[in-house]
Amino acid sequence: FINSRPHLWRVLFTTGSGRGANLQREIEEEAREFGDILQFRFLDTPHSGQRKTMGALMELNEDAQFQRCKPKFLLKVTDDTFVNMPAFVHWLAAKFPAGKQTGLYVGHTVHGDVPDRNPQRTGYVSESIYPYPAFPDYNKNPAYLISWDLIPRLAGEIPKLEPIGVDDVYIGVLMARIGVRPQFNDHFVMLEGPMDVCMHLRMFFISHLPPVEVLNVFERNSQGRRLNECKDVLPYHSDKLDL
Repeated sequence: FINSRPHLWRVLFTTGSGRGANLQREIEEEAREFGDILQFRFLDTPHSGQRKTMGALMELNEDAQFQRCKPKFLLKVTDDTFVNMPAFVHWLAAKFPAGKQTGLYVGHTVHGDVPDRNPQRTGYVSESIYPYPAFPDYNKNPAYLISWDLIPRLAGEIPKLEPIGVDDVYIGVLMARIGVRPQFNDHFVMLEGPMDVCMHLRMFFISHLPPVEVLNVFERNSQGRRLNECKDVLPYHSDKLDL
């Protein structure tokens, strides 16, 4: 989540229980050293994303430590996504200055998506859980932005809504229940294909990366900021900021 001062942010990882004592011990050591883990008491699997999202919203709403730093935004991203924070927070401060930081749900918006009724697939949604023919518009993974004023309203709706099983859709349904519509912004559209380091510096998110490649992209971006040939494309060094 991001403070009103754009250079201040805090990273939190959400996880369930680790498989085995050794992994659980490593998770606990990471949490003690860096204070960057929210862990919940259910087994972490590829299908537990919604439970982690629900738990994180409840924890962020209830725990006073998160309120003391007076955050303005929550940026939710999947764990295979690199976030170009210098570019992102510069854009955020320009796009949503003081006075325009409420009621925001920004990302890559999906229109007219329908529930998957095939029980053999991971995105299966039964009619008993969600009987409607289509989902409300929602912002899809791997990244979307929520203004902090919406956190308590979303947390208040969680006990009233049956879990759907698809975390980005679930957030969209919660948003519809509180009367908030998603806003599309093309910075949240993931591009694919070969890109040089200067192109990486203009992008906010690069997704579908294995852990080692996330680190490689971070190192390439750090080096690229020092390259003369990339100075003209750095969005936070330009007067022509694409909002």
